[in-house]
Amino acid sequence: MTLFWSEVAWVLLDMDGTLLDKHFDDYFWETLVPEEYARRQGMDLELARDLVFARYQREEGTLNWTLVTNAHYKTLNLKMNHTGLLGYFDAVVSSFDLGAPKEEVRFWEILRHRLNFNGHHALLVDDNAEALAAARSFGIKYAFFKAKSSSRLDAATHPDFPSIESFRELMD
Repeated sequence: MTLFWSEVAWVLLDMDGTLLDKHFDDYFWETLVPEEYARRQGMDLELARDLVFARYQREEGTLNWTLVTNAHYKTLNLKMNHTGLLGYFDAVVSSFDLGAPKEEVRFWEILRHRLNFNGHHALLVDDNAEALAAARSFGIKYAFFKAKSSSRLDAATHPDFPSIESFRELMD
């Protein structure tokens, strides 16, 4: 996809895995939470991991899951204050503010109403293909998949979206 910056009036960026390295979140949810659950329940780590991951899967794609993927406002505030990124944005919006996860077209409809933007003049970068698909269905013209969401993982392109490993690729 050719990006024409002269057509872009809105740049929408995901936080975890796009702006911020997702390694911390992966370590927290995939290692620390199961370890702590095993310790508190007095059970084997593998069993605890299976139980915790099963619970994650039940909640995936819902607002309950956005404690993990769409940044709950408490996590959002913590990360913005720690990184100093807040001053670089006109607005920071959590799916909790809108009442829908970004994997649903409804999220993008509510966001358009809240920010008053035109999807034909918007660019979105996200490491979540389901969110990109919903955004594209809504009408976001430029949707890019962040192929390297974690410094600890190899880049993984997506067949349905143009992929970038670094924001530098959009600047060229």
